[in-house]
Amino acid sequence: MSPVRTCIVCGKKAEQKSLKRYIWDGNGPVSDDEKKHHGRGAYCCNTEKCIGVFFKAGKKLERAFRLKIHGVFRHNREKENGSEE
Repeated sequence: MSPVRTCIVCGKKAEQKSLKRYIWDGNGPVSDDEKKHHGRGAYCCNTEKCIGVFFKAGKKLERAFRLKIHGVFRHNREKENGSEE
């Protein structure tokens, strides 16, 4: 059995391998699909609903990454959804 992690959006607990992991790259959260990057990660259910809310979850992201962050997510969110302008 793999480790259990918690989705920072909905609070659902699930096996680590079934959740999407994000790391902080200095400009915002970036998907770590292979789970190979070092450092603090934040986990999110792999559903459109949770992923859509993830980038707007300001205080939850600050807590998960232990950072004070400001509105830097629009660009990364568009990249994640494949709709970069």
